Amino acid sequence: MSVYTRKRSRGGFSSAEVRKYSNSPSGSAPSETVFWTEPGRIGESESIWDNPHPGYRKRASRGEIIMGELLLSSVSVKCSNGHFQLGPLDDWGVSELSGDLAAMGGTLLDRGEIDAAGLRALDIAVNKAYAKVYGSPVLIGEFANDFKQTISMLRKPFSSATKLIADIASSKRRRLRLSSGRNALKAASDAWLEYRYGWKPLILDCQTTIDQVSKIHQKYTRKHLVARSSESTSVSRTKDFQGTGFGSWPNLSSYGQATGKGFATANAGVMYTVSNPVDPGEAASRIFGTSARDVPATVWEIIPFSFVVDWFVGVGDWIQASVPNPSVSVLTSWGTRVVDWGTSCAPEFYYPAGLSPHHTAPTIAKVGELEKHEHYVIRNIGLSPSSTPPLKFNGLSMVQTTDALSLLSQQLLTGLKGLRH
Repeated sequence: MSVYTRKRSRGGFSSAEVRKYSNSPSGSAPSETVFWTEPGRIGESESIWDNPHPGYRKRASRGEIIMGELLLSSVSVKCSNGHFQLGPLDDWGVSELSGDLAAMGGTLLDRGEIDAAGLRALDIAVNKAYAKVYGSPVLIGEFANDFKQTISMLRKPFSSATKLIADIASSKRRRLRLSSGRNALKAASDAWLEYRYGWKPLILDCQTTIDQVSKIHQKYTRKHLVARSSESTSVSRTKDFQGTGFGSWPNLSSYGQATGKGFATANAGVMYTVSNPVDPGEAASRIFGTSARDVPATVWEIIPFSFVVDWFVGVGDWIQASVPNPSVSVLTSWGTRVVDWGTSCAPEFYYPAGLSPHHTAPTIAKVGELEKHEHYVIRNIGLSPSSTPPLKFNGLSMVQTTDALSLLSQQLLTGLKGLRH
C-alpha cells in the first residue's frame, strides 16, 4: 500500500438533515424540529496525495529519472430535497418530513467491485508492457509449426472464399436443403477462420518483421526505450434495499433499488535499455524468437485453442512477461489507474394505515434522489509482472464472438458427420 507524505484538499462535506413540521387541529402552535441528521454526508471534495521530490529540476537536468506515486480523488454526493406528508386528518392534523429524505432512507453501493476490476486491468496492462519488453516480436517456432497450413493457404489463396460462394449458389439451386445449408455454414466458418488465424497473422508477422528491421538501428542506439500498454474494464450492478424505524416514527419504512456503474482504465509503461547485439545473428534471434527463453511462449502458442484461453486469462502475455531477457535492463516502470464510479437511488417511503381512525390507507411517496460520483487517478511506480496469469474476461468483442461461433459450428458439424458414419 502506498504511503504519501503530502495532502492538499479543497471543498468539504456538510450534514444531511431532515426536519419535521407538525400542525395540530387543536389550535396549538405549529412546531418544527430536527427529525434526523448525519454529519459529513453531502458535498464535494477534491484531494491530491503525493510525495515531494526536493531538487527535482536539478536532478532531472542531470538525467536522473524521477517518478513519484500519486493519488487524485474527486468525490461528489448530492441529495435532492424531498417531502413526505401524513395528513391532514381531522383528528390528527398534519405532520410532514422535508429535506434530505433520500439520504436518510436510501442506500448507495460501494466501489469495491470496480476497484478490484481496475487492479486486474492494471495487472493485464503491466504484463502486456513487459511482454513487449522481454518477448520476441515474431515467434518463428509458431510459424514453423503452421508452415504446412501456410504453404497450402498460399498455393490456393482463395480456396475457402471460392468454396463459400459455390456452396451458397448450390444452396439456392437446391432450395436450401439441410445438407447444402450445412456445407455453406462450414464454408463460411472456414473462410472466416482462415482470414482471422491464417492470413491476418501472416500479414502481421511480415509487417512486424519489416518494422523491426527498419527500427533496429534506433532500438540499439537510443539511450532509453519505453513500452506501453493499456486495458479497460467496466462494472454494472443493482441491489434492492429496505429500511425501517426512522427516528420517532418506528412504523416508517423505505425501499427501492440502488444502481452502480463504474469504468476503469489502466495504463502501464516500462522504460528500459537494450544492449547492442554482438552480431547480426543475435539481432535476428531477438526478432524471431529462436533463443531458449522463447520456448515457453512458443509452446503455449502452438497448443490448440490457446488463443481462446487468452480471451479469459492472460496466459500468453504473462509467459512472455515472466521470462526476463538478459539483454534488457529495466530502468523504471509505472502504472496509472483511472477509476470512475457512480451510484444512486430514489427511495420511496411507506407508512401503514392505522395512524388514526381516519387514516384508512397507507401513505406512499417518492422522496427525492441520492447520488454519488467518485473519480480517482492512482499512479504507482516500480511495478512487476503479476505472479499468476490475471483474469481478463470482460465480455467477448464482436470479432471474438464471431470466432467462437465459427469454432463451435465446426465442432458441431464434425460431430454430426461422425454420427452419420
